[in-house]
Amino acid sequence: MNVFMYVLREFEDALNDCVPDCADCMDDSVHNWDEGVALYTGSLEEGDGAPDGKLLHQIADDHCTLFKTCSRKGNQEDGTSKVNLDLLALFDMGQDQILNRQCEAVRETKEKIADLMYIPLIQGVLLNSYRLESEGLQVKEAMGAVFSASILPRIHNVNEQAAKTIYNNMRVNARSTSYISVRDAFLSVYKDLNIDCGQVGGLWDKSAGEYYKDASPCEETNKQLAILILIAVLASAIFGLIATIVYNREKGLTLSGEMAGKFRSERSVRIMNEKIVRFSDGKDEIDNTFA
Repeated sequence: MNVFMYVLREFEDALNDCVPDCADCMDDSVHNWDEGVALYTGSLEEGDGAPDGKLLHQIADDHCTLFKTCSRKGNQEDGTSKVNLDLLALFDMGQDQILNRQCEAVRETKEKIADLMYIPLIQGVLLNSYRLESEGLQVKEAMGAVFSASILPRIHNVNEQAAKTIYNNMRVNARSTSYISVRDAFLSVYKDLNIDCGQVGGLWDKSAGEYYKDASPCEETNKQLAILILIAVLASAIFGLIATIVYNREKGLTLSGEMAGKFRSERSVRIMNEKIVRFSDGKDEIDNTFA
């Protein structure tokens, strides 16, 4: 938690030292920005991000193998996490913006960085809540409490009830822990945290090659909802088709009735004409009149 906040503090220092109208005043800003990147990554990662680190970069890589969020697309179980790949791109972007004195732009970049940095922490809470509920190990309780403490202030800022749910399930000596309750609490605030739930992923069982029960990524757990929506759309279309057929049939019956009435009227006229013609002395004149 201390490193996490210090990384953001260095980026904030870089913003404070960014002066748009002073080309010679950017050294401190660039230096602070680089310090933030160094604190996030750590020296043990070296140049290729090998799995020897101890800081936030390594946590993100460790969790991507457990949530199947590695690689550029974030759908692999091995390699560099998508979070780290996205962050490194933002780190470079922020440095370029500082060098070009784009101080407002770099502030937006910093906010995007902060949002992404929370993802491995959320994964840590979800991982330990699942294992704590299923295994009940004290080490999972301790790890879950630490990861929760690192993110609860931000959760509380947007949704007090969600923060309370996570705290009650993840605090030390909690009466019980419900992974689904914790998961749903996070789902309720992802939008407020500027996080796509797909970025968090789901708990991946590497040996079985599938997600753990009730721990699939949110886009997969929403497949049932998508199916229900599709069924509703199809049902609506079928109902509309049936209603159209019934309406046209009734309209056809109405038209048939009108035509039948017209036919009866015309037939009456012909009968009348025939009677007039038959009983009139001027048959030809009357016949021509009603022809």
